[in-house]
Amino acid sequence: MLKNDVLPFCREICDNNSLIEMPDISDVMERLYTEYELLRKEYREQIFEKEDDTCLLDRHKVSSCVCGAFLKVGFFDRRRIFDRIQKEKKAIAVYFFYVNEIVALYAATTFLSYFMIEDYCDNPDRVRRISESFPIMPTVTHSKKGYWNSFLFNLSHADCKNYDMYAYAMVYFMLEQYFYNANGWLSKEENETFI
Repeated sequence: MLKNDVLPFCREICDNNSLIEMPDISDVMERLYTEYELLRKEYREQIFEKEDDTCLLDRHKVSSCVCGAFLKVGFFDRRRIFDRIQKEKKAIAVYFFYVNEIVALYAATTFLSYFMIEDYCDNPDRVRRISESFPIMPTVTHSKKGYWNSFLFNLSHADCKNYDMYAYAMVYFMLEQYFYNANGWLSKEENETFI
C-alpha cells in the first residue's frame, strides 16, 4: 500500500510545493510500522482478552491505527513551510499547511478501500466506483470551509498525544457507511445491521 499508493501521492504533493521534500523512505517506513504496531497492540489490549491472540481488529480500527501512525511519525517535515509563513506573512493553500494530515487521511482511507474492494471483488462496477470515488464527504451545513478542511483541521489538533484511535475508528466506519448509502448499495435491513 505504501509503495504503490501513498508514495506516489506524496511525490505529487512534493512536485507541487518546493518547500516540501520527500523524507528518507526506508526510515519513515520503519517508524510508521513501529508506531502502527504499537497502536494496534494497544487497541487489541483494550478490546480483547489478553490471552486471545487469534482475534483481529476490524478494518475501521486498523485504518484508525494507520492514520494514527502517520500522524505520530509525521511524513513530511513542515518547518520550511512554517518558516515561510512567518517570514512572508502570506497565506498558503491549506493542503500544504495540513500536508501530514492529508497523507494520514489518504493512507487510512486507501487501506480501508482495499477491504471494501475485496467485499465486492465479483462486481467490477462497484470496485471501480470505490477505487475512483471513496471517500466521499458529507455536506456541511454551517461551515464555509467544507468537510475536508474541517476534518484536516481536527486531525491537526489530534497530535500524537491526543489522537483518539477509538473515535477515528468510528469516523472510518461512518465514512464507509456513508459511501454505501450515498451509492444506494445498502438495503434498509443491511443499513440497520451494517458492521
